[in-house]
Amino acid sequence: MKAIILDHIPFTTELEMFTERMRIKKRPAAVKQLAQLLEEAKGIARPKVMFKETVIAEKGENYIVLDGLIFKSCSLRNTLGELNRVFPTVVTCGHELEEWANTIEGLFPRFCAEVICEAAMIAAQEYLAAYVAREFGAAAITYILPGTLDWALTEQEKLFALVGDTAPIGVTLLSCSTMRPVKTVSALYYETT
Repeated sequence: MKAIILDHIPFTTELEMFTERMRIKKRPAAVKQLAQLLEEAKGIARPKVMFKETVIAEKGENYIVLDGLIFKSCSLRNTLGELNRVFPTVVTCGHELEEWANTIEGLFPRFCAEVICEAAMIAAQEYLAAYVAREFGAAAITYILPGTLDWALTEQEKLFALVGDTAPIGVTLLSCSTMRPVKTVSALYYETT
């Protein structure tokens, strides 16, 4: 199956949600700075998702096989249990928002920008969950990340190979297994049934 790109993802920039999350509700100067940054971000943010449905071709004691690629991890194998499909995925806040965040100066404003980038990435994850429920009949999904439990971070390269060229969503996997934009997640999403 060819990867699907979701790039018209709504991003809510409701001030109250952020002030509660950041615990700055009673700090008027901080709220004012945040409000200005949110207004800027609203016109810039373009969170994105790239994913595909993939059949689990084989399961061993400590591995699974997806599209001919072997992923080694007892935890991954056990987590997926009897499931027969997963959704290899890359979710990002978008390079547009990261580029904007990198121009923000000052400790608190920079912190706000990072929180905004993370919120955009989370919005993309939530949008993906709703899309997969609607289009693929998966009532609820969650994910497991390379680099968690006994699933090596280096296997992220295979995950990117499964998803395909992520240039259309502006994501780059670096040689040290980190990603750009920083607020990006690569994962195997799966049904929680």
